[in-house]
Amino acid sequence: MRKKMVIKLLGYQIMFLSLFFIPPLSIAFFMHESIWWVFFTSFLFSFGIGMILSNYIKADHNLVRSDGFLMVVLIWVVFGFIGTLPFILSDQHLSFLDALFESVSGITTTGVSVFTDPDKMPWSVQFYRNELQYIGGLGVIVIASALLPMMRIGGIHLYFADMPGPTKEEKLLPQLSSGMSMLLKIYLFFSVICVIGFYWSGMTLFESVCEMFTTVSTGGFSVHVDGFTHYNFHAQMVAVVIMLFGAINYQLHFLVAHRKKLKFYFNDLEFTRYIQMLIIISIFVFSVLMHHKFYDSPNSTFIYTIFNVVSIMTTTGHTVGNFANWPNVLPEMLVVLGIIGGCAGSTSGGLKIIRIMISFRQLGITLKKLVHPAIVMKPSIQGHAIREELLESVMAFMVLYFYIFLALILCMIASGLDLFNAFAAVAATISNVGVGINEISYDSAHPISKSIMILSMLIGRIEIMTFFAIMIPSFWRS
Repeated sequence: MRKKMVIKLLGYQIMFLSLFFIPPLSIAFFMHESIWWVFFTSFLFSFGIGMILSNYIKADHNLVRSDGFLMVVLIWVVFGFIGTLPFILSDQHLSFLDALFESVSGITTTGVSVFTDPDKMPWSVQFYRNELQYIGGLGVIVIASALLPMMRIGGIHLYFADMPGPTKEEKLLPQLSSGMSMLLKIYLFFSVICVIGFYWSGMTLFESVCEMFTTVSTGGFSVHVDGFTHYNFHAQMVAVVIMLFGAINYQLHFLVAHRKKLKFYFNDLEFTRYIQMLIIISIFVFSVLMHHKFYDSPNSTFIYTIFNVVSIMTTTGHTVGNFANWPNVLPEMLVVLGIIGGCAGSTSGGLKIIRIMISFRQLGITLKKLVHPAIVMKPSIQGHAIREELLESVMAFMVLYFYIFLALILCMIASGLDLFNAFAAVAATISNVGVGINEISYDSAHPISKSIMILSMLIGRIEIMTFFAIMIPSFWRS
């Protein structure tokens, strides 16, 4: 492992992060806010640290697989700590732990918050808070498309290698630099479309940009305490479309843009299964809400249904109303859907649809072999046999995920929460969905509970195998 090279590259990443302090600094100047120095100080500190690490550590080696594990963990953890600076310096009455909670929630695009009324925050801090999630979305795209395939995390890299499309037949990413450039252009394209859509719907320019930050990144923060309930139908429908695109594999977006043919979306099995599941769940939720006459009209029921279902299934966490009050098992069902998450290679969190698909394929074959022991079957997707290495990687990921899920719940119970709220809090944080059915207030939660949730958010975003790989003693001897 080339630790010096990892630290050097981390320095460049910190310098890049420091540039995001400039927009809120400009807003503070423009709005005549006295806290402009907060962002100026944060910029100087982070840029200085990044410059020291990148220029004074001599290293000229290429990254190897083990370096990728350390790099991913360091990026999210270090960014989380640096992100606390404006919250602490701007006198938002936050402890260091609360500031870290808010920063990690932003950078991991989770969306849980210790702020009870964001409307009362200074404009620059509001902007910065939402901007954190946009940075997190950028990080997800770069890591998911560049580092995770090299690291071979949770079988995702093998899925892309085995399936026709972006990384095999089309060879869309022949070089890292050109591939990253194209993926980021797509991210920026969605950003521009989102701002235009929000502004057209009646939002102010400030609201449009801030809500774009958290919608494109499938994050969930909002500048208003009531979230998207504050906006009209048109803004909500724009958000639905952008959230959905954010939860789709960005390499698939690239393939469609490169070939200029929408059919490639529907040729991808993960995408089609995801859309089918979303439609089926939406119809079911709509039917139950109509049966209970939960809302005044079919139009209102449709809006509340489609917005909340898409928001949870993409792990964004924007809300219209409070789905936790829905009848029957609807709230619990949405929590499970949030844990499943979106597509691989997207900004959404959760287990990812492709892992669920592979797990069920393997489960079906295992059950058939119980009845017919002599049968010879291999699971396949889109006519391609799934390799043993892929199956082992996915199943190991799933098992570890649920073990850690259970362990985090037990830790939350030990910190003073009951079983229901412990489950809901862990589900909301490890899936990076943010909203849930828990009855706890994050700002008044016990410090131990907050610390556990910070860890849960990082584990969910980093990819659980990466997080625990660096804890193996042999990793540091490699």
